[in-house]
Amino acid sequence: RRRGAPQASSTNSTSNITYFATLFDSSDHAWKSKELISQTARLSLASAPNLGRLTILTHATYRGLAALRDLASPAVGVEVLPDHDVGLVTHPNNWVLRVELFKYQFARRQAPGTRLVYVELDQLFLPGAGTAFAAVFERPFDVAFTFNKEPDRFGSVNTGVILIRAGPRALKLLDEA
Repeated sequence: RRRGAPQASSTNSTSNITYFATLFDSSDHAWKSKELISQTARLSLASAPNLGRLTILTHATYRGLAALRDLASPAVGVEVLPDHDVGLVTHPNNWVLRVELFKYQFARRQAPGTRLVYVELDQLFLPGAGTAFAAVFERPFDVAFTFNKEPDRFGSVNTGVILIRAGPRALKLLDEA
């Protein structure tokens, strides 16, 4: 921040964060029901206005694309990435790689300095969530991970919420992931 430059208001600082989540077909998991978008994901989308606007990233051949587009609203947007960009052509059964490719491809399309928050669609956002995320962005970092209080079998890093300040260093970390 330049000396003497006005500080952004809290309303302005919460509105300039881009929240995004991924939703895609997983060819190695059988569909257990005819419902294309789970109830948990629907609850998460219903809580999205507490963030501001949530962009759902999906891929061109996603089977639930029509249903997802029906859920679009001022608080929930849909962005479709090419299948090849997110590993569906080269690594169709690697779920973890696909999630990382979605994050990387989305982040690389953003202007340097863009404030991004990746959230998994099993998260619910209470009122004030956007303000809490905006407060974290007052600190300098490239990528910030959240932590669970108690480690589980996967450790204590919570990869369900990741804060990213778009730029070369963040992209390098995402690319290496």
